[in-house]
Amino acid sequence: DGQDLRTIADPSVLFGYVPQQEIVHLELTARQALHFSALLRLPRRTPQREIAKLIDALTTRLGLRQHLDTPAGNLSGGQLKRLSVCVELLSRPPLLFLDEPTSGLDPESETELMQQLQELSYTGCTVVCTTHLMENVYLMSSLEVVMAGRDSQGRATPGRTVFRGKPRLARELFDVR
Repeated sequence: DGQDLRTIADPSVLFGYVPQQEIVHLELTARQALHFSALLRLPRRTPQREIAKLIDALTTRLGLRQHLDTPAGNLSGGQLKRLSVCVELLSRPPLLFLDEPTSGLDPESETELMQQLQELSYTGCTVVCTTHLMENVYLMSSLEVVMAGRDSQGRATPGRTVFRGKPRLARELFDVR
């Protein structure tokens, strides 16, 4: 939003990050994982009823409400990934980074999660995903394709942007469906 990060007291409140590895304790139920995460992330004086309302709203939005009392270790890969997203959304970050959020998911779960992330972007949260899977990039409003290369000695070189724009234009440029 045009702010200089050096002038913000705690810029970490602006960002959420969901790594490839899950960020919840698998022994806890989804509800417990979210509740303990809320206690760590939200202001100390946040009323319990507000935490419960927030957990209910997030799990409803991401399709996890019926799994709140399931141990995280018993959730499917897609459900576990959505639980990790819920944890990051507890603090309502305006910018959410996800590192390969669909890695290891079946095609149906992958599409469902990407659609949910698209819907999340409509709430004003900027969602940035890294992915090697291109089947669902049509759901994104913008796409950046980064390719690594090799130098003359065959050593890997840093990635560079080869495309930035609308997914439809990328399909045309790279001549793919």
